Amino acid sequence: MINAAHIRVMPDGQHFRLDGKAAATIMLVRDRGGYPADLVAWLIDEPDQWWLHEGDETPIVGAGQLAGAEWVGFPLSIYPTPAAWAASGGDGVCVIDWDMNLLHLFDGLDLDVGQLQLATARRLAQRLQDNFRDHWPKIVGLETCRE
Repeated sequence: MINAAHIRVMPDGQHFRLDGKAAATIMLVRDRGGYPADLVAWLIDEPDQWWLHEGDETPIVGAGQLAGAEWVGFPLSIYPTPAAWAASGGDGVCVIDWDMNLLHLFDGLDLDVGQLQLATARRLAQRLQDNFRDHWPKIVGLETCRE
């Protein structure tokens, strides 16, 4: 579910409230069970920065896709922003809270970046490696990225 709203970014720079003046896109974040867990918002003209409403439930959008990938064993597409994830039709996942430990979510999965531009894919792979430290998921698709 995606809607438009006016938001106010909180002083911590990580959260938002629905009582502001900035025009934004708001998207519902669901947990692995499909239940509403949070909201993520980004300014319409700045999709590379986003904020969470609560920020304590789930660090990703696409949790349902994550659960499916664990069963079928295919690489899971990963996107750099919630806007890019939404534009994909909800295929794959997007990390929305890089401060959380992601290892338990992606352990044993292959993450596919082949749908991204090469520079974006490399930045995303580096962020994943920084989060996981010594044990990170296999990143696939770099060879098929667009320049």
